[in-house]
Amino acid sequence: MQFTVTYDYPACLKRLWTIFGEAEYPSSKYIALGATAVRMRGFHATARLIEVELERDVPVQRSQLPIWTRAFVGRQQTLEHRSVWRLISPTQADAELDIAVVGLPAHAHGVGSIVEVGDELTRMELTWQVESTLGGAIARLFAEQVRAALRDDHVFTLKYLQRVVEHTESVPRGGTPTARQAK
Repeated sequence: MQFTVTYDYPACLKRLWTIFGEAEYPSSKYIALGATAVRMRGFHATARLIEVELERDVPVQRSQLPIWTRAFVGRQQTLEHRSVWRLISPTQADAELDIAVVGLPAHAHGVGSIVEVGDELTRMELTWQVESTLGGAIARLFAEQVRAALRDDHVFTLKYLQRVVEHTESVPRGGTPTARQAK
C-alpha cells in the first residue's frame, strides 16, 4: 500500500534543521505523543546529515482494531524507527525513513524531501510504501497507524516551533531571560 503526505511548516529549513538536529527532540516528541518508553539506539547530526535510530513503545487501542487482528497485537507495540536526512542545498533536504513493528511482519518505508518554498515556509513531502507478509489488510491497518502518527508528529512540531519562536522573541539580546521566561 502506498500513500503520500505533505505538510507545511512556518519556518525556514535552517530552523527546522537545527530543531531536528537536537538529540532530545525525538525523545521529547514521542513521549509527548504518548509513547511509554523511547530508547535512542543512535543519533548523529552534522551540518549536512541527521541520522536517528530509536525504538518506542506505544499503547495499542485494541478496541479500535478489527476483532480478527487482535490475536496479532498486544496491548503495547514496539516500533523501530530509522531516519536519515541529507541536506542537499540550503533550501532542500532529502529524507529516507523506516518504521517497523517489532514482532510483526509490518514495515513502512518513506522517501521524500523537505523544501523551503518561501520566507519562513518549508514543505515536507513523503511517499510511503507499507507492506506486511500477513496480507493487505494488515498493511492497510499499519498504513493508517503511520498516517495518524505523521499527522500527530506534524501538530507536535508546529507547537514546538511556536514555543521556540516565543522563547527566541522573549530573550533580550544579552541573553538574560525575561520575567515571563523565569515563571
